[in-house]
Amino acid sequence: MVEVKLSDLKTINKDQKYYWSKPDKIELIDSVNTNGFDSEKSVISVSNDYYIIDGHHRCEILSDMYGPDHKIFVKKYFFSRTMYILTLSSILLLLSPIIIIIYILKKWI
Repeated sequence: MVEVKLSDLKTINKDQKYYWSKPDKIELIDSVNTNGFDSEKSVISVSNDYYIIDGHHRCEILSDMYGPDHKIFVKKYFFSRTMYILTLSSILLLLSPIIIIIYILKKWI
């Protein structure tokens, strides 16, 4: 785990606000207000070039609550954003025929 400022973390689209339902957002805000943020229980994963892999919503909430200079611990994986996207794309390409077959079978059953 490494400690970083929230402002050092990146998203693929910097202007993107991740959509999520209002109840989910309120629940997360309440949880952080009540219990604080435990980076051991709620791990935020980043690539070696500090692109967020998992934890966009948590980062957004923490930045709104504490500001961009707030420091948190993140789990840093030693691959780049490009490697992550290529790996994810490959997995999706491999799974897409299976997903299509399942979809067709569900229509028949």
